[in-house]
Amino acid sequence: MANPLPYEDKIYGRIKQEKLTIDPDIWDLIEHHVYNDLNYTNVFVGEYQFVPKWILKAGHRVIIMLCKLSRCQFPPSSDIIKLYEVTMQHNKNVVDFLRTLKSVTYTEKEKTDD
Repeated sequence: MANPLPYEDKIYGRIKQEKLTIDPDIWDLIEHHVYNDLNYTNVFVGEYQFVPKWILKAGHRVIIMLCKLSRCQFPPSSDIIKLYEVTMQHNKNVVDFLRTLKSVTYTEKEKTDD
């Protein structure tokens, strides 16, 4: 993860030792909503991987120039390539975190005759 807690391993150890679990229905909700948002971001930002870098650099320069001309209060400070790379890595870190957390907190649902 980009910024794990300094004592994160101790937390995972405590979860395992005390056999703390999260209800499978709660995991269903977490995975559905968080993974949907991550997938949306990956699709939206991921399109930039197919655009040649020279076009992204030129596009960034045009955006800055247009912001200066229109007196934007906050022109973009990071370039599109870096934004793409950081966003994709962040999303991967979130998925890795969720998988780790689920691996120590998930228990199978009991079968019911609904």
